[in-house]
Amino acid sequence: MIAWLLLAHGSDPAPLTWDELAANLVKFLVTIVMVVAFSSQIMAPIFRNLDAKKKQEMMGWGALAAFLILGMTWWLTRQTVTEAVAAPPPPEYHQHIGVNGGQVAMWGDYHIELARSVSGEFRVWLSDAYRRPIGNEHFKVKIAAYDKDGNLGEFHDMEASLGGDYRFSLMDKTDKFVKVRVAVPGWEVALKFDFDETRGKKSLQQWCGTSR
Repeated sequence: MIAWLLLAHGSDPAPLTWDELAANLVKFLVTIVMVVAFSSQIMAPIFRNLDAKKKQEMMGWGALAAFLILGMTWWLTRQTVTEAVAAPPPPEYHQHIGVNGGQVAMWGDYHIELARSVSGEFRVWLSDAYRRPIGNEHFKVKIAAYDKDGNLGEFHDMEASLGGDYRFSLMDKTDKFVKVRVAVPGWEVALKFDFDETRGKKSLQQWCGTSR
């Protein structure tokens, strides 16, 4: 437990705020004080019953333990202060991993993510080259289903979500092959997506953390 308290630090990649910095240092210092207090209560009776030679050995081990604790205190303080004043890391460039459980395609400086649920609902997110989200008021999407023979159905507009982060359309549950036309000012692209096939991504059983 004590080792976890001392070393459980830095799991969050985001830089620390000043209140988090203070809380982290207080937690560490309180832990050190508790360790020293309990250790002194345990070691005091032992020291009283030792001869001079044994006391010297115990003092040597105690000095080594104190050195390790001070070294760890210095390391943690330096690491924490460095994280507190460090600038946030830049977003990863051209990351093609879906963040909403869908398939990702790139055209120009844009990333498109299309996800499908088993209910037949499709959702489209648009982001820039650094995967920073683009509000749905800045792009339009039309969607149409096609069959395995390539016969394309009629395109219809995808609606804007109330949260402003994606566009969506509720289609038939059997529609798993779709073509979307994504338009931004001065540019348009048409892309095909397959779901629940060998080359396609699985449909989602439910939307998790995407609707706002």
